[in-house]
Amino acid sequence: SEAMTEGGQRLELAGGEPVVFRDPLPLGGGYVAALVEGRLAVVDVRRARERVIYEDCLAMLGSGAAVSQRLLFPERLQLSDDEYASVGEHAVELAALGFDLELAGDGVVEVLGTPADQSADAVDRLLYDLLQAFATPVSLEELRRERIAAAMARHAARGALGTLTREEAAALLDRLAATGHVAYTPAGKAIFAQITAEEIRQRLG
Repeated sequence: SEAMTEGGQRLELAGGEPVVFRDPLPLGGGYVAALVEGRLAVVDVRRARERVIYEDCLAMLGSGAAVSQRLLFPERLQLSDDEYASVGEHAVELAALGFDLELAGDGVVEVLGTPADQSADAVDRLLYDLLQAFATPVSLEELRRERIAAAMARHAARGALGTLTREEAAALLDRLAATGHVAYTPAGKAIFAQITAEEIRQRLG
């Protein structure tokens, strides 16, 4: 959970220990610096976005409130027979995630729309990963939802990063804080690292 403190954003680590990110500063290269308890912390923007999108996807899967974005130029995918059959089998689930697909026959799928936070780039890879997640038995509902959300988040976070503004960096940390899981991505990778004064002294000699 999140509670605001003067001059900073109060975040909760997985173990419950509070951490305050102060004065976020975009560094470029996909990173944001901030002060955490007097230490310099560097946040990986892509991993932070992945955690945020993952939690959003889990919530969406629970509510069924997906939003689709129409593609200006539809993508035409050539799938294997098994993949094509799987798309047809899971058409309702794919539509619920925000996909607008048309089965054109002979293994061809026309992608007319994608989930709102997904890039049209590499939509074939996203579709393949989702079909893999759908293979998880429906009886394992929670695991199945987690795998679907992880695939969606992984792909959405791969977009071009660019350098965030201070406002964008602060907004990202706000959203990360709201997830209640600021330390690691769904795959267990660290979202931020702290750099101690001793490490700085060693680097400077």
